[in-house]
Amino acid sequence: MPPKRRKHLGRRTAADSAAGAARASEKPLNRLSQMASSSAARLSTESAAVRTESLASAASTMSARRARLSVEERSSQNSQDAVRVARNSRATAASRASERPQETAHRRFRNALSTASARALESPAQTTVHRVRNARSPASARALESPAQTTVRRVRNARSTASARAAENSEVRRQRVVIDADRRPHGEHERRFNAPVCNEIAAVIHGEEHNSRDIVIRYRGGGLRRISETHRSYDCLQYPLLFPYGSDGYHCRIPIYQGSSDSMSTSKTVSCRAYYAYMFMVREGEFNHLHRCRQLFLQFAVDMAAKMESERLGFIKLNQSKLRTDSYIHLRDGLRSAGNPHNLGKPCILHSSYTCGPPYMHEKTQDAMTYVCHYGRPDLFVTCNPKWVEITSEPFPGQQYSHCPDLIVRVFRLQLCKLMDLILKGQVFGRVKCHMYTVEWQKRGLPHAPHSAVAQR
Repeated sequence: MPPKRRKHLGRRTAADSAAGAARASEKPLNRLSQMASSSAARLSTESAAVRTESLASAASTMSARRARLSVEERSSQNSQDAVRVARNSRATAASRASERPQETAHRRFRNALSTASARALESPAQTTVHRVRNARSPASARALESPAQTTVRRVRNARSTASARAAENSEVRRQRVVIDADRRPHGEHERRFNAPVCNEIAAVIHGEEHNSRDIVIRYRGGGLRRISETHRSYDCLQYPLLFPYGSDGYHCRIPIYQGSSDSMSTSKTVSCRAYYAYMFMVREGEFNHLHRCRQLFLQFAVDMAAKMESERLGFIKLNQSKLRTDSYIHLRDGLRSAGNPHNLGKPCILHSSYTCGPPYMHEKTQDAMTYVCHYGRPDLFVTCNPKWVEITSEPFPGQQYSHCPDLIVRVFRLQLCKLMDLILKGQVFGRVKCHMYTVEWQKRGLPHAPHSAVAQR
């Protein structure tokens, strides 16, 4: 072993021997005090760790509470910001309402000038990005819409446009028609002028003479124009909520297409009744917004029914020669011998084929009285029941049977035809000699049909 190594080991051994001798010479009390101090130091270290952990948990709890408080403060701040924005908007509207027209023009010019200056400082790339973003945001919002939301948005836009146009016309005034049931014309049937017991929409048509309806269009730039009810733009101008896109309505030059081919017949056109019967049909897979307008749909249906009658009367007036009115010699002599100066002019005679006209009603009345005189009074009285399953299961959500007059008359017609087949072909009452019926509406909201059928005994 080298001498330096031996010397180092000797010193270490001497130090260990001295420490052992010192421990051996210590008293027990001193040793206990040293053990207690070491234990206290160890306990103090453990308590410091515990305190550190508790402080960390308390700090996390305080941070969570502080986060909640910040959220509440932000929400309250948002509400305060909303109130502030509303107050500022109200103050701005009030100040703009009180300013003069010259001040309004100056303010709008300054706003337009500042916007133009800001856009002039943009680079071509920034201008392109600005336009693309402005065009993309409405397109993205519309792409995420459902079909129902799209329809609602279009109806709202059409409603706002119609309201703005109605506000432009300050000459429109509210009118009210009062019907007094106690005042009835002398010599008329007393029940004809009874007040209705249900809410209905009706049209009052003057029946003394056939004149065109007074429909006038007012242009925005000024000027008036008179059109007929069969004009192609009448429907969209009169009912902008039903035709928000301004599509053409019925006119007298709609050709008839022959079958499934694309060739059309130039000699025949679609009648007013056929056109609106096509429009009133409910189609599966479509929104059918026309039937969801409730009272507006009822008004539209009544107006179009009046248009049908007007078209038929106009055809009869313009085709008197085809109806051979010149052969009514005795009728013409009677008109001339009456001598009433108010009846002078060119006479227009209604044919019996015109439904509900005086010749038609007179002919049917004479036939009915003849049947009653020979076979007896009516035996059946058929009315419409709004609780039929065919009626209650078809309306849209939120609708009642009173909102669907087309559905009521179709179901009633089918039920009446089924009953007629049961009586005539099924012979449930025996072999029928004669029968007659009429469909009436007596201002109760539902149709009914008095029916007379005389069976062979």
